[in-house]
Amino acid sequence: MGLNIDEILKSLESEKTAEEVFNASLETKNTKETEKVAEEVAEEVAEEVEEEVAEEVEEEVAEEVEESKEASDVSNDSDEDLTKIAEELDARGRAMARSFVDELNKIAAETVDNVVEDAQENTEVSENTEGEEKVAEDAAINILTNLHDRYFGGNENE
Repeated sequence: MGLNIDEILKSLESEKTAEEVFNASLETKNTKETEKVAEEVAEEVAEEVEEEVAEEVEEEVAEEVEESKEASDVSNDSDEDLTKIAEELDARGRAMARSFVDELNKIAAETVDNVVEDAQENTEVSENTEGEEKVAEDAAINILTNLHDRYFGGNENE
């Protein structure tokens, strides 16, 4: 004949409700937005640190060049000696830049982790709020039912 009621109920239980589909898509959207914000923050921090590193390296190289010029003026160093000094200063600057980039990556990783944790906490808070709204709604229904019963003499629907 037709479908059995048990089969219909079973199929309805296995399907997601509109609310479940909405919540799942909302969680996915929040995760994507969190990742996007984390990437933006990491990029901004990286740019700032790179600028700072570049400025510091330039200052140190300029100081070293001035010191080497003073030393070369006194000792009349040859071009070969100046080339060696320049290469040494370049190597020092590169090592310093690498250490700054490593530190930047550590800071960016911590910042990304903090942003993700904050987003997860916000999601948990919103889920708790939904539960509280449901409890408040149930309490309001109970109050209205009791008032109706008191003033109209019981439940007329039963």
